[in-house]
Amino acid sequence: MRLEYRGIKVFVIFALIGIWVGACSSGSYINLRYQLPPASDQFKGRTVFLEFKDMRTDKDFLSETAKKDFENFAGLFSLHLSNENMTDELVGGFNVETLFKEALKRRLGSVGVDVTDERTKDIPVMELVLNKFSLDYRKRKWITDISFQVRLIKEKSKIATETVSGTSESVKIWGWKNAEKNLGEIFTDCFNKLNIEKLFQQAGL
Repeated sequence: MRLEYRGIKVFVIFALIGIWVGACSSGSYINLRYQLPPASDQFKGRTVFLEFKDMRTDKDFLSETAKKDFENFAGLFSLHLSNENMTDELVGGFNVETLFKEALKRRLGSVGVDVTDERTKDIPVMELVLNKFSLDYRKRKWITDISFQVRLIKEKSKIATETVSGTSESVKIWGWKNAEKNLGEIFTDCFNKLNIEKLFQQAGL
């Protein structure tokens, strides 16, 4: 009985170690939760074509210190959308370009704007220029930095521009989960404070 008890005890210890290692090991993707604003049909009937430009001086999302916690990260983000009913929808995996285009598409859709895959001269272009998108780890804190510019172009003489940026910090408690939570919150804040009405007004649309 004593040997049997010792065997159970050893099994439990190794099981706990396995759970701990699994919890501390990051996946090949980073989870990002985007909380959409309440839906409206304010701009129903409007259509735009999306473009993306990556103007970051450093294309690495993770700093060298953050990479230690996300050693398996393959450059993909798992986008989860949450609506006003607080129900989550897994959209899929995206790289940086497709992540920002998908988020902007969903943000536009929340106010009734359609996004077309076909560019024509009659349809205005909405261009997202990414300037900063990074996750750093310094002094036991996760630091997320996002900055982008959105331009609505009707024609060369009519261009509306708005810049959105945000920085957020959160204390590292255990593993990387707090980093993902922090990223989702600042990502949500940046996209939701984008003034779509102002862009359409400035562009005369």
